[in-house]
Amino acid sequence: MKKVSIVIGLYNSEKTIKDVLKEIESAFKGETKYYYEVILVDDYSPDGVYGLVKGLAAKDRRIKVVHLSKNAGQTNAVIEGYRYASGDFVVEMDDDLQMPAAEILKMLKALEDGNYDVVFARYQEQKENAFRRFGSKVNNKMTEIMVGKPKGIRVNSFFVMRKFIKDKIIQYSNNYPYLYGIIFAVTNNVANVDVVHRERTNGKSNYTFKKLFGLWLNGF
Repeated sequence: MKKVSIVIGLYNSEKTIKDVLKEIESAFKGETKYYYEVILVDDYSPDGVYGLVKGLAAKDRRIKVVHLSKNAGQTNAVIEGYRYASGDFVVEMDDDLQMPAAEILKMLKALEDGNYDVVFARYQEQKENAFRRFGSKVNNKMTEIMVGKPKGIRVNSFFVMRKFIKDKIIQYSNNYPYLYGIIFAVTNNVANVDVVHRERTNGKSNYTFKKLFGLWLNGF
């Protein structure tokens, strides 16, 4: 069986992460081709999520918890999580239940069947406000123009990649990493798979205009 490492950055996710983990367990139940581990990276979250996931990890050895001593932002948090990922494949997903865990197996199948290096989820309908949808379009266009993303490929924070891509990412030692820029510096052998994107069930996005602008500027 092949091992899948699922990396999730945690911020204000005390009310959602247990359900995310239950969905992952359900998705892989009875699976004969893959088994999984989950690396949860507490990005110095102000809620009680760190204590919660520490307790869950004590009962389930498939769960690893990484605690950051200050808020580093989503990209830096997940890259730190990649350092603890030992799987043949690495999945990045969010902590807010908008990304159904069952779609992971669909993306893994597409990656292996097509012999791709990375497969990104593509949402037929993105359940976000107009500002976030606009931001996603800007980010995708910028990535296409400036870092060589193949035209027509959509990028977002729900994707699966082979181990060698993860290994290249964690070698990046400069400040302000731009994750998609690193990926497309390594490979253009990528694809999209259409997946469901669900409505947010708890709270609101942690990405303010200031944070999104900083992300775009960082990528630039």
